[in-house]
Amino acid sequence: MKRWLACVLGLAMLLSLAGCGSKESGGDNSATPAKDYVYVPEYKTLEDNVSPYNGIVVGEKMYYQNSNWDEETQTLSNSINIMDLNTLEIKEIPLSIPDTMNIARMTVQKDESFVMLLNSWNESSNTQTWHLAIMDASGNEILNRDITNILSQGGGDSQYTYPDSVKVDSDGNIFVLISAENQRAVVLNTQGEKLFDISVNSWSQGLCQDGEGRVFIICHADQGNGYMLQQIDPKTKALGDSYTGIPGGNGSMEMSLGSDGSVLISSGSILYRYDFDSQTCEEILNWIDCDINSDQINTVASLSDGRLVTFSQEYDADFNQKTEAVYLTKTPASEVKQKTVLTYATFYLDYQLRAQIIRFNKTNETYRIEVKEYGAGGDYETAQTQLNSDIVSGNPPDLIDLNNGGDISSYISKGILADLTSYIDGSVGREGLISSALNICAQDGKIYGMPLSFSIQSLLGRTSDVGPDMGWTVSDVKDLLASKPAGTLLFDYAYREYLLPSFLTMDIDSYIDLSTGTCSFDSDSFVELLEFINTFPSAEQAGMGNDEGIYSKISSGKILLLSITMSNVTDYLAHASMFGAPVTAIGFPSASGNGTLIDASMMLGISEKSQNKDGAWEFIEGLLSEEFQDSLDWNFPIRKSSLDKQLEEAKTMEEGSATWGWDDFTYESKPATEEEIATVCAIIDSARPRPSHNEEILSIVAEDAAPFFAGQKSAREVADIIQSRVQLYVSENY
Repeated sequence: MKRWLACVLGLAMLLSLAGCGSKESGGDNSATPAKDYVYVPEYKTLEDNVSPYNGIVVGEKMYYQNSNWDEETQTLSNSINIMDLNTLEIKEIPLSIPDTMNIARMTVQKDESFVMLLNSWNESSNTQTWHLAIMDASGNEILNRDITNILSQGGGDSQYTYPDSVKVDSDGNIFVLISAENQRAVVLNTQGEKLFDISVNSWSQGLCQDGEGRVFIICHADQGNGYMLQQIDPKTKALGDSYTGIPGGNGSMEMSLGSDGSVLISSGSILYRYDFDSQTCEEILNWIDCDINSDQINTVASLSDGRLVTFSQEYDADFNQKTEAVYLTKTPASEVKQKTVLTYATFYLDYQLRAQIIRFNKTNETYRIEVKEYGAGGDYETAQTQLNSDIVSGNPPDLIDLNNGGDISSYISKGILADLTSYIDGSVGREGLISSALNICAQDGKIYGMPLSFSIQSLLGRTSDVGPDMGWTVSDVKDLLASKPAGTLLFDYAYREYLLPSFLTMDIDSYIDLSTGTCSFDSDSFVELLEFINTFPSAEQAGMGNDEGIYSKISSGKILLLSITMSNVTDYLAHASMFGAPVTAIGFPSASGNGTLIDASMMLGISEKSQNKDGAWEFIEGLLSEEFQDSLDWNFPIRKSSLDKQLEEAKTMEEGSATWGWDDFTYESKPATEEEIATVCAIIDSARPRPSHNEEILSIVAEDAAPFFAGQKSAREVADIIQSRVQLYVSENY
């Protein structure tokens, strides 16, 4: 059976696009490109539901599995599709595989024969069977052997054995990476007989091979930064040489062979070419710069004419699949119309924002965004330091991801962030946004960061214990605990090691006034807080090994409160139902009495020194659109109309349509009542922004408070020491 692919030119050679060559960031971003070439994409839509998932490239052909279900005969047929990567013509090779078996893993040898792992499930015995099948280029069976016992040996019950990857080396040896109780690599000969097996790193990602036919395990590097390749050596029957220097990108990772035998590595947003001799990666392109979402691609291949090709799959709101072949042509930068570049600094690029950046770059005629992802290398401490250094430099990025862990208060006090108030008022307007969320990055009536979505953190307690009103102080907590039996915990894990940084993070603005640069850690209220925390046991004293479930502890009264992060209505309903009685979102104890906090799930700022503030705002404004805000189903959207829709949907949720569980507790979904919706709205409206904390300050407090908890100094003595050190730090850094 021969099938042709109808190809439709989706977006011709995009000459309005800056391509994959990067530019200098910051300042005047219309400068000359740093590279003398770019990769320009050409899109061809694959029709007729063609879906080349997990394709295997040999030369300039791609092989992938295809299964068809015949409704009339109620039978399943399997085939291998062979796609010419230049013409996209498809040839189908039918396979004579029983419909009780499916192709779990497959690879292709140089002679174009297929090596497959087939499995079947026996419902009555609750067991599975594994077969090794080898078929020639025409689909004729060469070998079919039951290898269930081989794959399950040393790994436990075959029911829990699953092959992650299969490869064949230049000598025909078959390598299978197996997930079971212990991850192993099994090596078979051409007849499916076991040669040897070895235990491998539990963090292995799969198998790959190089142009010489050697097979490697892809695993995390020894130091935890990036990945490495570790050869499986059939001669020594052990792990051989290791090859490092592969960056660990945020997002998907894929490895494939280029047409010249080189290894291509797509890690996060970057496509690299790996050099085994130097153990280094050469960056070929940035997917975002090519308007391609790396989360949606699979099977990267290089063609003999110098082009690269990949396949992008996405789904619309109705879950209709669209698959495109994307050809990337290396083009002189002088031949491509340049847009003004906006630099976007982030520690980790959220998958939703990745898609929106690509959409912006495709559709905006004037600007395009280039992303600098600091955490992609895996060395998070160094990345955080470099990100903060760049943000406060004289040439900062245009757009800043404010969920990167930096000290936003410091950014504001140093004039790093632009005031967005006039942009907001000229667009959706403050009246169209959730005011409590809008205050997350506000100061002195000005808004310095735009939250896109948010969550709520609070403590829930029985109304009979904490009263009907939200908010309380440390004194109120003392009174509640005094009324309970000795040993009653405030909430789970209420130990000294957790309580001090937790309470201080929630209420640090009670002790530091950045507007005046003064601190009050020597106040009576802070001394009272230290003494209160000292009444709780340490984790060691309480015994962290208690396996009793959270529901049992609440029901028995061993703990009084439940910590909750609320991202949607169901979060509130599920946690509240644990108590079996009316509850109050009392919050964390605070000097102000209001301890329910609101956090931005996504928040962006614009650099005050950006030369392209209007362009940066165009991107943010698109994220405030109903289309994007309505799509935020994992957190509360900041747009009022979108939140209203989410609340209305909660009222009509089908009972029992979903189930959540924690420890010994299970909750089945139900529609929310008008009263419950009103409660959630009241919690959102009353929540205050989480104070912007500084890790250095928390470290100072923890270090100097330790002698008090050890009984070596009084609370007043350590409070005075903390006051002196933190005041010096604030004076020097704010």
